[in-house]
Amino acid sequence: MSNIYSDYDIIGTELDYLEGKKLGFFSFKKRVKLYKEYPFKFEIPSKDYLRAKVFCSDVEELAEYKFSMEDFITILYEDFMRNIRKNNGDLLKMYKLISSRDKRLQLLSGGKQKHLKDEFVVEVSCTIQREEALKFEVLLMEIEEIYNVFYSVEDVLEILVSDFIYELSIGNLKSIMTKIVKYWNTPNE
Repeated sequence: MSNIYSDYDIIGTELDYLEGKKLGFFSFKKRVKLYKEYPFKFEIPSKDYLRAKVFCSDVEELAEYKFSMEDFITILYEDFMRNIRKNNGDLLKMYKLISSRDKRLQLLSGGKQKHLKDEFVVEVSCTIQREEALKFEVLLMEIEEIYNVFYSVEDVLEILVSDFIYELSIGNLKSIMTKIVKYWNTPNE
């Protein structure tokens, strides 16, 4: 394994921890920090950020409680992970889901490409529990091994947010606010 699948390299940290434990380095546990959760930071185009901010404000009004950008991203991430579980970890479906939503490259007239990173971007974040983040990285590692396409956790979070905002702006997400309020008020399964 040569790639790192997030800024935190959770797979690498886990492997280092297991190797140190195997070799009997008792002090190794003190040197390797296995955090309980990680605040993943990534960038989205400023227009998407503003649309998401307005969406969060609308959800707040409907729900009558605080609904932050991080709450919004958390719901998108949890829905993505629920889809993985629902499809029994079917990597082909997950790869197609990610790649079909990746709109970071736009075709311009004349066949030229514009990368969305060329736009003004805003940094956002989402906190993910360690075990979930490890599952996420392992999924991305397997997708790369099978389909030879690299995505980081941050890439996928960016894709999920941008895709949601795109679908919202073209009217494909009817009554989504009500569904989000209902989801947010339902205890986790």
